[in-house]
Amino acid sequence: MRGLLMLTVCLGLAWMVLGPLALWLLVRGPVLARTGVVVTLALLEAATVALSPETAPVDVVAHETARETAQEAAAPDRAREPVAEAGCAAREPSPERAVLSERGAALTLSWHAVPGECATAEVTVRHDGRRLRVWLHEGPPSAERAGTRVLPVRVDGAEASLRLPLGSRPGRGGHVAVDGRTGHRIPGRPAPHA
Repeated sequence: MRGLLMLTVCLGLAWMVLGPLALWLLVRGPVLARTGVVVTLALLEAATVALSPETAPVDVVAHETARETAQEAAAPDRAREPVAEAGCAAREPSPERAVLSERGAALTLSWHAVPGECATAEVTVRHDGRRLRVWLHEGPPSAERAGTRVLPVRVDGAEASLRLPLGSRPGRGGHVAVDGRTGHRIPGRPAPHA
């Protein structure tokens, strides 16, 4: 961690020193210097992109009850385990977007949020060749199924989402998320708004 911080500081200093110098050489320098500047800027940009960590969204629970807050205060070092709320209506949302992380270690599922969105959702994923079949269930726990996990739901405006760790890396490419109920592919990017 310390080495990564030092590398980040060095990269920032390189940008601060080489940025103005590169701009000056691009405007006033000879052709050979301009070529060197373009290569240097490309390498700096590549290093910046390679160093940028994959940002994981912060887990924000849709609802938090006073009882859960009191339990956390009593045992702050205990890992919080997601529990479905009793007042939450049972439903099976249809995922509108599924994005596999760059490294293939997690799948982020998003769907339209409703008023009174549940704080947790049950997720079942089955590997079917290149397809990742996904089932979502919100509300009181349903029948126990193999491979089902209860995960916290994040609500951002009108969109609810969750991040599903896939454990073992599913592979480099070609995996497609599919709605388990309908068999239809879940789009990877949001639909353009009108």
